[in-house]
Amino acid sequence: MSGEIGVKSGNDGEKLVSELLKLMGWNMAGNIQFNCTKGNAHKSKSAKGDRQTHNIDGLFAYENPLIHNNRDVAFISIKHKSKGYPTSKKTDINKDIKDLAQCLECADNSNLYENEYLESADRKDNFIGLLFFISSLDSEKEYDLISELQEQFTIPNNKFSTIYLIDNKKATFLISVLKTAKNYRPASKMEFLYHDTGYNNSPENLYVSSKIMPIELMNSSLIPIVLFEGKTSSLLLFTNIPFGKNYLKRLIWLTHKLCNLATEIIIFFPDYDATQHENIVSVTKNIFQDSDVVDRIEVKRFNTYSFVTLKEPQTKTFFHPVSQSDYLIQKNKEINTQISKNVKSNLDLLLPYGSRLKQLIATSQLSQTDLKKFLISKGIISKYAEKKYTVPILSSMLLNPLEIEVIQELLIEQEDKPKSINKSASWKDKNISLEKALGDFSLQVENINLPENSKFVIKPKAERKNENYYEVSFEIERINTTKDLITGATRHSASILITTSDKHDTVNIKSEYTSSETKKICDQISSFYNHFLLTNDFIDREATSIKFGDFNSNQERIDFLLSFKDVKFSEVFFDGSLENIKFKPDASLSDLPVDLEPMKDKVTNLDINGNNLDELTYVKEAIYKNVILLERVQVKFNFKFQENSGKCIATIHFPSTLNSHKKVDYTTILETKIEFPRTRRGMNILWKRNRLIKALSRELDDLVISKFIKASNISDSNNNNMVNENKK
Repeated sequence: MSGEIGVKSGNDGEKLVSELLKLMGWNMAGNIQFNCTKGNAHKSKSAKGDRQTHNIDGLFAYENPLIHNNRDVAFISIKHKSKGYPTSKKTDINKDIKDLAQCLECADNSNLYENEYLESADRKDNFIGLLFFISSLDSEKEYDLISELQEQFTIPNNKFSTIYLIDNKKATFLISVLKTAKNYRPASKMEFLYHDTGYNNSPENLYVSSKIMPIELMNSSLIPIVLFEGKTSSLLLFTNIPFGKNYLKRLIWLTHKLCNLATEIIIFFPDYDATQHENIVSVTKNIFQDSDVVDRIEVKRFNTYSFVTLKEPQTKTFFHPVSQSDYLIQKNKEINTQISKNVKSNLDLLLPYGSRLKQLIATSQLSQTDLKKFLISKGIISKYAEKKYTVPILSSMLLNPLEIEVIQELLIEQEDKPKSINKSASWKDKNISLEKALGDFSLQVENINLPENSKFVIKPKAERKNENYYEVSFEIERINTTKDLITGATRHSASILITTSDKHDTVNIKSEYTSSETKKICDQISSFYNHFLLTNDFIDREATSIKFGDFNSNQERIDFLLSFKDVKFSEVFFDGSLENIKFKPDASLSDLPVDLEPMKDKVTNLDINGNNLDELTYVKEAIYKNVILLERVQVKFNFKFQENSGKCIATIHFPSTLNSHKKVDYTTILETKIEFPRTRRGMNILWKRNRLIKALSRELDDLVISKFIKASNISDSNNNNMVNENKK
């Protein structure tokens, strides 16, 4: 009996998904079987022999209108629970993700083309997974499974690109959008609007809208639909966030950009109530009073539909594609549309998307890990963290104001993390204190070139801490623009520390900063001190930082960076564990190990997270150490500093050294930073966070300097030994 229920549940799931996809313009081919090319690796634990085939519930291929030159080939897996999500849902969905990843791994070398499931195409095939993990229980129609499990998804080891997840909440939003749009003007022709992503500018493929909903829009929180009826066109913009004035004004701005030629523009919220919200709409529209678009804008509430009704027969929908010439007319008129000066200058109205978003997230301080985690929160499992994979996906989606705020917070959090750079030189006369040397020095603040968007709140001022320690601190106010997704004015502090060592044989000039603007100011101030000390003969050469090229060999650099796991002589850090490394093969070498040779000139860098990575062959065995370019290590430490204790993550790296395929930047300066893990379990922090991070950062830099000096001494000793041997 249970078998019959399972079959019926499976059939119902296929019916639900098939009808939902039809509304999106997808006519999937069902029940596809193709050969497994990794039989032993993909077989189940209970199987006696190798796996022979993969079975998939559906397959659909389309030329992606958001990323030209790509043909998306979607492998559709449907997991339907008729009696509700099971208690084993975490285990089940991870098993289903792995199974789908294995299908994708075999797809490229399978017999799909031979069996005519796929036809050859001019575009590059992008094999992606689409997993429906849904239940028909009415009380679970808004169940947000992805948000509940996002921290517990396991990314399979298989070779695949991306898997998109649809749970009950997303399925309900999709069917509600599509049904509301169709019922708004039943006689009209419905299409999905394609925005400018920065990846869809091929002249021969320009379409502003058509019948197919790209997979990126399925997981978007904003869905734009165009209705055509005679000479009338309607832009319907659906969002799944609650109604609010701040959200509305950004969505009005977005409609200006998406399709300002529409006869009418309707913005749909899930909870809009005309009685409560009508006045708010009127006041918000007044902000855009100089625009001729605002009079065509209305706000409505969309109806919520249960996707379970898709088991019933559905009305057919016919579509009308917009031509290339229509698109170009649309674009030209869009450029000439006037938006009020008030709107242009009011930065909190903007809602970056597509090509605008691409520029921001590709070049900003957002880390690859941040973007990958953000995609997971959207139900998108990306195998790779590199931005060349994640940025196109995000640029092809439409993010709602709440999600843009999340990215803003990530940016601010990244920027608030103190970073530091050290410069050092030999101190010529041990009998002269730093105080005596700097006696005639006066910092000329007026000679500092401030960035255009910044002003001093607290001007730089040198403070004597003791006779061999000076500190220059300052604070700026920065007026932000959308270049970094942060709006309004923010304040940023920084410090320059000038110290001589306990033995009075070296001087160190350390810059502590957060924003790029404060770093530029720190660079100028440290140069002032550097120039003074050099011209007055207190140092024999300009103080310099540790550079990527300051090592005699790749092995020497690896040994130096890996040495931070072992800090037995530190009174602050202990129990170090290597958590992340970033490296690539040294393409300048002609003789690479067999497993590295295929990566030569093809791999920009390998960014690997995990536990105890110092056991990884590439950084452990001698055969690899001389052929690997190691750019970054992240070490998780336990720390104890005065009355504070807990865990912290130390990053010691040469930023962006390996970002180019061809050229390695050997002049990159070593940078360090300290941060706390996201989970604060077991932390005993009594100080303010920033104060403690600054203190730990200074302790880390002391370690860096002492270890580099030690490494340099060993290197010098080895070089001297080699010279002596040669003389013999």
